[in-house]
Amino acid sequence: MAHKNGLSTGVVSNIVKDWKEEIGSLSADQLRESAVILQNVGISPLQCGQGSRILNILQNLGFSGDNIEMFAHDVCKMCKNIGLLPDKIALHIKELIDPTEKVPLDQLSDHIQRNKIMPESTSTSTSTSTTMVVSNQAKTALEQFQEQV
Repeated sequence: MAHKNGLSTGVVSNIVKDWKEEIGSLSADQLRESAVILQNVGISPLQCGQGSRILNILQNLGFSGDNIEMFAHDVCKMCKNIGLLPDKIALHIKELIDPTEKVPLDQLSDHIQRNKIMPESTSTSTSTSTTMVVSNQAKTALEQFQEQV
């Protein structure tokens, strides 16, 4: 650490000693140990904080510590299998969930079946056809997701 910052080891030792006296030896040792662990793992304190916040969010949603990693791995694996890029996952999940604002999720499959696209010759509205195509795409994505779960 001293060499990295262009200081002698004696200067660094004195800085650490003074700092320990100011805030308490135990806290300084704990902070140093945490910094060493983060460095060994290869993450920054910012990344550690972000990971902690994500962990708390998932735990508040009902995930246990044991299944969070498995959930993240499985979701990413399933998305990769269907060609869904990780940065688009949230967008597409939102697109899948939006129809549930009008139709409950457990009734969505039946709703889609009832509203399948008629042959183009009987279609009276382009917007209706577009809505049906989107519904069918959502159904297909939902079915693929359910098959992989």
